[in-house]
Amino acid sequence: MPYTFDDTAQFLGIGRNVMTKKLREMRVLDSANKPQGRYSGKGYFVVANNSWTHPEKGKMPYQKTLVTDSGLQLLEYLLIKKPEEEKMQREAPITCGTKNISPYQAVNALLELANKHCGSSETAAAVLLSTYNIYEYKLDLGGLCLLDFNYYLSVLVVIDLRCRMNTEPHTLIENGGALFQQLATDWSHLHNKNLH
Repeated sequence: MPYTFDDTAQFLGIGRNVMTKKLREMRVLDSANKPQGRYSGKGYFVVANNSWTHPEKGKMPYQKTLVTDSGLQLLEYLLIKKPEEEKMQREAPITCGTKNISPYQAVNALLELANKHCGSSETAAAVLLSTYNIYEYKLDLGGLCLLDFNYYLSVLVVIDLRCRMNTEPHTLIENGGALFQQLATDWSHLHNKNLH
């Protein structure tokens, strides 16, 4: 028997509005809360036709999206299990040589270095910006040769975070979007359009 969004949200332990907002952001649901794209027609949802009686206009049709058993499993994975797995991956320290560095520590170390405006700051900024937006920034590997070993390890962790975990570095830190926008402004000459 299909579940309402209220029942589904209660089962998942989150608010109904939070759940539907996240599902729209993930492009599981469209703006009318109907399944879209690869989630449509796969048995995860049922769109039921129904009606209600308006005091003046009479019978008014509407559609209501319901969640099937397989849809409930999918939503539990997308909204609960997958974010927990991703969080564990992001926070797990990565061993480089004899050091353990978490992605959070690596991003903060490079951000701090980029904001010092010293010899290696440009390289740190280039690493962060190129992993933040791979299409608009490129990394010159020559600068990595000049980094202190601990910063070099941080670079490896941030690159691993982006390539293997498909996670942009700004998502790990509080106010990351604004901090990285400021970084892009401070180091605007690193943007691809300004390289030539």
